[in-house]
Amino acid sequence: MHNDNTKNFDELTLIVKARMDSKNDLINWLKRNLELRIPKNTSYDKIFSILKEKDKEHDFSMKFSHCNTFDEIIDKNEINDALHIFSKDELILFANQLSHNQKKWKYDKSTYLSIIKSILKNTKKQDFRNLFPKLILEKKISPVIQYYKSVIGPLGITRAKEDRKSITADELVSLLSDYITDDTFDLFLKNVIDVNVDLLKNLNEKLMLFAVQQILLTNYTMSEISTIFNKLVGDKIIKINEVKRYWGYTITPCGLIVDTESDPIQNLVNVLMNKIPNNELDEELIKGGFASGPLSDRVYGLCVNEKPEQILDREFGKSDLKQLARSLGLANVDEISDKNALSQYVMLKLGFTLPQTPWGILNYCIDLERYKTELNNSTGDEIGIITKVYVIIEKMLKDLIYFYSFIVVTDLFMKNYVEIIDEKINERIREKLSLDADVSRLTLGKLLNLLKKLNSIAEHDDAIKKFFETKLYRKTLFPHDELTELGTIIDNRARFTHDYDSSKNPSKLLSPLQIIESSVRIMKKLYDEKIYPVSFNVLRAISNQYNVNYYEVILEDGNQITVVTDHLDIDKSWLMINFTDKIAIKPIIVERFW
Repeated sequence: MHNDNTKNFDELTLIVKARMDSKNDLINWLKRNLELRIPKNTSYDKIFSILKEKDKEHDFSMKFSHCNTFDEIIDKNEINDALHIFSKDELILFANQLSHNQKKWKYDKSTYLSIIKSILKNTKKQDFRNLFPKLILEKKISPVIQYYKSVIGPLGITRAKEDRKSITADELVSLLSDYITDDTFDLFLKNVIDVNVDLLKNLNEKLMLFAVQQILLTNYTMSEISTIFNKLVGDKIIKINEVKRYWGYTITPCGLIVDTESDPIQNLVNVLMNKIPNNELDEELIKGGFASGPLSDRVYGLCVNEKPEQILDREFGKSDLKQLARSLGLANVDEISDKNALSQYVMLKLGFTLPQTPWGILNYCIDLERYKTELNNSTGDEIGIITKVYVIIEKMLKDLIYFYSFIVVTDLFMKNYVEIIDEKINERIREKLSLDADVSRLTLGKLLNLLKKLNSIAEHDDAIKKFFETKLYRKTLFPHDELTELGTIIDNRARFTHDYDSSKNPSKLLSPLQIIESSVRIMKKLYDEKIYPVSFNVLRAISNQYNVNYYEVILEDGNQITVVTDHLDIDKSWLMINFTDKIAIKPIIVERFW
């Protein structure tokens, strides 16, 4: 059992394991540094308990990590993990603020790690609890960030109950931002039972929404967040009228459905065998040609041979399907009158994916045109609309950067075939392109500068230059005139914030309509000239008797073509550059992992 005076021996164990190869190394270290003999079969928890009982906590903490207590070791580790999320410029900002421009303490800003070391030496977690709300209000850092277990927000640095990669966490933050609004955030708060109310005292009202998001990310697993969310949907506090896909999650009128790694076919088999009498199943299987073999195997065969929506439609009437949906934990079931729609939500809950038209630059243009109409009709808040416009511009820039930087970083230009993403890709991009933060964390201005940097690489690296000239039929990645125009659009971003200082106007002012029209024109040119890669999803993988392997895919414009390439996962989204109609032969393909 953990000692009450220690935050978390589990966290301390992880920290020690990261520093030492084995428990024997720790035991030998204790013998050498503290003259403490510990039996080899002693657990980590017991070792830490012994250190406290023998008043060795301070000695261990000081020699192990220049700290005074176990709790301080844990705090410093959490600060260290959190600081690694940010860029060098952001770290310098933190150091200046925390040191009062070096009046309280000096810091070494020569390298990324030297800044982190200086901040670690001179700060406590409470310092960030004071600093981050100020920087969020000044729009100098994102309101809520999670990277693995580190969570950043108006509550400072917190440690998440559930580990999340940046892509999954960013999508969860996006989902929470969409549905935790001024109208719903207090209701979320009432359903988040572990809230320490003192945390929210004296917090600026503008930060309350973000604080609730940080609490959810910190204290709850995705399953628990889903339960809270779906309770609010079931209580009709949150209304959802469409299916919206996030990375790892899907929002439906029946609530939040979390992706599962379990076998959807087996899940459907289990449903059929639990809900339908065996003799009825057996009769139907015999009629369908599945006459022999174990019943479960024959049901599995049926589920493989038929589309899941056909099986659900045949085997379940509307009322039975609603009962099934409730038993699976779907919310708001009684409000769904369309049986086909309900069948889709059940399929999602069982782990099936729904066929979708891929999302790409054409959709960005459609959204921008819709915002233009809203502006013309004066049906929306101007600042709110333009904020959404810049979010779309940011997504478009990241699409381009990830696609082309991935080609450069992985030497894809030497191979000309699809490269499967690995978990270290962001680190490889940062190292190859000398970035001080992941692409996902870069501001609009830095994203544009990175595009220009990729342009320079394509124009001056002989191998890459040859690749782009022979495979992409152009000498530069991005047209310089459009980059300049994008720069003007981005320079106008700050004007559309509530606290903008008009004395800092850019040299060329653009109206909201001009920003939208210029953005649409640029995006359409990038699409027409095949600079922006086309988005596609795989419909089916085909291998025929002639040993020919290919894929039938659907493009973002709704057209279907054949792609001949190496392995593509059906459940992932992809981007490619292709110059032929109806078929793509070994095109440049990158998985859309961001």
